[in-house]
Amino acid sequence: MSEIEKFSPRLRALCCTGEKEHRRMLRRTIYEHVQAQSVSKDVSLFPFDVLLTTYDIALIDQDFLSQFPWQYAVIDEAQRLKNPSSVLYGVLKEQYLMPRRLLMTGTPIQNNLTELWALMHFCM
Repeated sequence: MSEIEKFSPRLRALCCTGEKEHRRMLRRTIYEHVQAQSVSKDVSLFPFDVLLTTYDIALIDQDFLSQFPWQYAVIDEAQRLKNPSSVLYGVLKEQYLMPRRLLMTGTPIQNNLTELWALMHFCM
């Protein structure tokens, strides 16, 4: 969050992490904002430009988070997606609408071609 604030202070960033009750309050806030904006026809429908979360929260809250029409997904620790049979890979690939995907990893070369294929296929 601090990097976004430092380098892009005009972006509205929201961090979707924490305990279940905290995330429930965030969902309610987002829902109320969307309802208010859809009535007022404001340009910005969502109360954020950037949403930061974790892999675990993306899985736990997939019913809510997968409803957003994401424009771009930046996915850190991409080596977690090298197994196309994993639940995480399947949920992110099939449940989330993300037309643009950028994978970041500290592991520049995968162990075999199957892992490399999985990462490339995820980006498509």
